[in-house]
Amino acid sequence: WDWFSLQLDDARSIMAFRLRRYDGARDDFDHGLLVAPQDLDGRPVIGQGDPGVKILQSSDFTLSPQRFYQDARGA
Repeated sequence: WDWFSLQLDDARSIMAFRLRRYDGARDDFDHGLLVAPQDLDGRPVIGQGDPGVKILQSSDFTLSPQRFYQDARGA
């Protein structure tokens, strides 16, 4: 699986993950969150009903590797 968490210059945060399937297809459980702290009014993020929180479905984002890391041993 691949997991990312980013904080953008405008203070929004994005968390997204994708599960790797053997056949290469998207998994139905791939999802993420887009959080806009200015809309939370100082409240902690509890769930999807919170203002300022958008649930990202797998159709809302694409994760594509740009390069691959290989250590000195070739792993």
